[in-house]
Amino acid sequence: MEINIVGPGNMGRAIAARALTGGHSVCLVHPDADRGRAAAAELKQRFPDGETGSATAAQAADMTVLALLYNVTLEVAGSARAMLSGQVVVDICNPVDFATMDSRVTPADTSAAEQIQQVVGTDAKVVKAFNTTFAGLLTTGEGHGFPLDVLIAGDNSPAKAKVAELISSGAMRPLDVGPLRRARELEALGFLHISVQQPLGLNWHSHQDPPLTEPDGPVHPTLPSQPKARRSSGLATSLGHRCHRQATRRRRLPRCRQTARPPLRRS
Repeated sequence: MEINIVGPGNMGRAIAARALTGGHSVCLVHPDADRGRAAAAELKQRFPDGETGSATAAQAADMTVLALLYNVTLEVAGSARAMLSGQVVVDICNPVDFATMDSRVTPADTSAAEQIQQVVGTDAKVVKAFNTTFAGLLTTGEGHGFPLDVLIAGDNSPAKAKVAELISSGAMRPLDVGPLRRARELEALGFLHISVQQPLGLNWHSHQDPPLTEPDGPVHPTLPSQPKARRSSGLATSLGHRCHRQATRRRRLPRCRQTARPPLRRS
């Protein structure tokens, strides 16, 4: 596929690395031509056989990834509406109130992804993806030796299939969580994931890793069954290990030495 990545920041370059790993061609888009060329040159050093370019505006492509902050994403989606027509548009933003880091800025009855769909119109197909993963892990496509799970939501099945292809070809696992309105929950999850990084000392190296099996079979019908003893490398495991260590320290008390009691004698 030919993929525009608008915003060659940490997330944009990380997604570009996964796309190049999968054999796709990438165009990094930035209004500052020098920044776009520099980001493309950096990727070209890492992937000398990959097709990498740069531009100051989104080009005709199979897919455009908007790797931008929420407010900028809405602006770019509006200005590039004509070019995005007919494309799959991937929204990765988390509409967090960065002034307080205590809430999201979107109303409860919508999401950033749904707003972007309204802005670009029905000719473009918006898919929510990558908002629950961090750039450091995306660069390699794995966390603690296990492939990353990338949660996706969208109303158009062929569009989701293309995003799933991008994810799978980049050595990660796509998990389809439903229609585009599920982006509300994904963005809430993304906000929670961001908000716990500093308090829990996770250093932006945790990720969500939902279980793939239930007693009666796989959670998602399109995913193959996985061994039930599969080790998790996600956020829940990171939190669980931390809480276990803290609880263990609290319970660590001196052991009492037990001695055998002498038998009772009958008089």
